[in-house]
Amino acid sequence: MRQAGIVRISAAVVATLLVLTACGDGDGAPAETAVVEGSEPSSEAQQEDPLYVVVTTTILGDIVKSLVGDDGQVEVLLPIGADPHDFQLSSQDGVKIREADLVVANGLGLEESFMAVFESAREDGARILEVGDLSDPMEWGEGRGGHEWGEGRGGHDEEEGDHDEEEGDHDEEDGDHDEEEGDHDEEEGDHGHEGAFDPHFWFDPSRMEKAVRLIAAELIEIGKGLSATEWNERATNYIAQIQDAAAEAEELLSAVSEDHRKLVTNHDSFSYFGAFFDFEILDTILSGGSTLAQPGTAHLAELVDQIRAEGVTVIFTETTADDGLPNTVAAEFDPPLQVVELYTGSLGPPGSGADTYLKWLVTNARLIAEAITS
Repeated sequence: MRQAGIVRISAAVVATLLVLTACGDGDGAPAETAVVEGSEPSSEAQQEDPLYVVVTTTILGDIVKSLVGDDGQVEVLLPIGADPHDFQLSSQDGVKIREADLVVANGLGLEESFMAVFESAREDGARILEVGDLSDPMEWGEGRGGHEWGEGRGGHDEEEGDHDEEEGDHDEEDGDHDEEEGDHDEEEGDHGHEGAFDPHFWFDPSRMEKAVRLIAAELIEIGKGLSATEWNERATNYIAQIQDAAAEAEELLSAVSEDHRKLVTNHDSFSYFGAFFDFEILDTILSGGSTLAQPGTAHLAELVDQIRAEGVTVIFTETTADDGLPNTVAAEFDPPLQVVELYTGSLGPPGSGADTYLKWLVTNARLIAEAITS
């Protein structure tokens, strides 16, 4: 962690001999001299280092920048358009992580190559917040349904209570299901993330509200820049903007009828979106939740059959991944399916309409609605 700089001046330079020449007394005796010794600057004179926050992804980076504003420095490690699944840190990135007052990461295995660096940095005292772990993450495949908009805020915890009760029966059913999954995983590989939880929580605006509060709490604890009241006010104001953007996204998606709310995507990253905005995620091109996964031929054949059966007319791919396979699948149909790129693991470049998280929400909703209803 960076230390506040203290300027040290040698006593020989600082020590100053002040000769006070008085008019003298009647005898012309010289006035006494005073010697002022050198001293360290007072604590008030020492300037505190500004707040320095390092963030892994562009999406979380935009949120942190919105909170910090001009009251600190925010540095985002991943460039625009980079895939967090396979991005490799440089040695300089490791230095930044250790120097930061706070590191904000997605967690849940999204930044797959960062884990060893994080572990080492924590041992050296780095403060790392993995917000996904604390944002009520869903288990893989859990979000293949939907809930009402109000439940995204007020009703979510109550919904979770009922969900936990359902899990008891669900776990019993999983006994047989796990046996089937054994063969399935051998063919297609696993989700590509450590753990049982889906890391793509930023697709759910209500969970991003929780992330904002978590980040603000860390900034308050660090104690630099603003007071606790000021950090909380900024968090509240930004959460209101998230809610407005989510409402706009929902309005755009309302153009999609219930029987067409079915998505085929590039990889398993839209479960939170499906749960929040009431879309069914039929299946994915890649096998699992990482863009590093590869599908088997049997999986692709089954996917083509499912697309035909469900009447899907568009495949949604992403700006951070190659669209070769989605185009190959789309070409199996006559006429070929639409292939539409969405912004998933990264914000878009300036002018893209997705260069902030708020715009990202609205632009993705518009792209989905226009593609399905065209």
